Amino acid sequence: MKKTFLAALIGVLLTFYATGWPWNTDMVQQPAPAPYHGPRPAVNATLPIDGEFGWSRAQFEDLYPSNPLPQSDSNVEKGTFLFTSYCMPCHGETGKGDGPVAAKFIPPSDLGSPFIQENSDAWFYGTIRNGVRLMPRYGAELSSHQSWQIVTYLRTLKQPSP
Repeated sequence: MKKTFLAALIGVLLTFYATGWPWNTDMVQQPAPAPYHGPRPAVNATLPIDGEFGWSRAQFEDLYPSNPLPQSDSNVEKGTFLFTSYCMPCHGETGKGDGPVAAKFIPPSDLGSPFIQENSDAWFYGTIRNGVRLMPRYGAELSSHQSWQIVTYLRTLKQPSP
């Protein structure tokens, strides 16, 4: 009887020791955010390095009234390469929205259509950097310069007016 009681007492003590109770209660007593409590808003006049990038297309249009890169053959060539690497899986080789990934989702817009081409260069830039709807953001993957090179390529997709 004493051996059983002693074994049970040792088992209980080992359990308490293994779980840290009652000595390790700092995790219970620390401050914690409430469930579903969102991140704190960004401080005014700062740019976040993680998380949401809070600039809208309109803010990009105010910042960049036009593409800072010239529409040179070099920029179009580099933009074509970047478009093929990052955009072609959804937008297709010619930007018509017929890429292999698009077949599994809602097809993206035809980038050469007048409806899309009537937007400003900054609108394209903001879309590339921030993403839109199902399109992911590429602000972390592409440099600002590379994003503008893609914009120079996108301007070559403009369809002639009927």
